[in-house]
Amino acid sequence: MKLTQLINKTTKSVHYVLLVEVEEANMKSLDKLYYLEHVANSGLLKIKIDKIFGVYSTFDHLKNDYIPDTMKNVVFIANSELVNNLDTKPVCYKTFNKNKLKRINIEDVLEEGDDVYGQIISDDER
Repeated sequence: MKLTQLINKTTKSVHYVLLVEVEEANMKSLDKLYYLEHVANSGLLKIKIDKIFGVYSTFDHLKNDYIPDTMKNVVFIANSELVNNLDTKPVCYKTFNKNKLKRINIEDVLEEGDDVYGQIISDDER
């Protein structure tokens, strides 16, 4: 799990996102996401988490996994897409309507609209 600070290049606004590794067909991973979302939304953390990113190793793992659409502050991303498309902006996925994935751009996730760059501020491998 990594806490990352994303900064809008134009407005200099700061967004804190939590990156959580998710394994396909692993209920423990999804339980961790549910718990982290609950804690973040309840204001129990010292830092306001703007979004939680569930990171799958491949897009196939992401699309084949059953992800309920009850997590409102969690978006998903495939690590393989990030690595293979370093020259383009990241694409995220949100669940909706009975486990269907909707493709969304990083700007829409953060509700900003310009380029962002990131900095890892915490690295917890639990």
